[in-house]
Amino acid sequence: MISPIAWVLVDQSAIGSPASAPQDFGVTPITEEHGFSQTVRDVDLLAFSDDSPFELGVTPPPHHREDRHYELSIPFPFRPQSNAIPRFEECVDRDDLEQLLYGKRMVPAPAFPFHVDRQHTLAITPGAANDVLQVSVDTGTPAVVGQGFFYAKLALTYDEGFDKMCNPDICLTDPGRSCQATGESRLSYEWPKLGPALAGDLLLGPAGGTGVLGRLLGALRARSSTITW
Repeated sequence: MISPIAWVLVDQSAIGSPASAPQDFGVTPITEEHGFSQTVRDVDLLAFSDDSPFELGVTPPPHHREDRHYELSIPFPFRPQSNAIPRFEECVDRDDLEQLLYGKRMVPAPAFPFHVDRQHTLAITPGAANDVLQVSVDTGTPAVVGQGFFYAKLALTYDEGFDKMCNPDICLTDPGRSCQATGESRLSYEWPKLGPALAGDLLLGPAGGTGVLGRLLGALRARSSTITW
């Protein structure tokens, strides 16, 4: 049997990082703003002091009900351009009414953020190549009401001033507003495109030959794993 002592958890993934980058923290979805692709690192952070019950006469786990201190360095996604400013947001759970209607939650209390700790700090430390979010948590003791647990969902990304950036994929009739070469570069994702597809086309891609789509496409005279019409 594994007895929790004191945990701190940050989900880890290399998704969205260059091949040369080390293992990074968090899941990194890609979003789009003003026509520019952008990465947002999504991190779940959990820290708590052990308060598990145990039988009378049994030795409790080490550090049971103690105030635990944690320090973490969470790297940001790769910096897209030299003047990008790192920022983070602590996500807030859905509104109570929305969660009760659609999230199947039976009590009107948000799941996060959940700050039942003695103290915590979150601060950005800029670096020459990579920026990090420094996190410090003192859980407090479970014996004190309102202490012993910390949970937060964090989103790490960059401010880039998209509203003032020109999009090289859009040609403007006004030469004064067109993109000009400045020597700067920006790391970006190119969204996948299907050139021959037209509005209203249907793309079918079966996972195998035994499913609904697989049997449907297999019954066609011109058999194909993928067909558009």
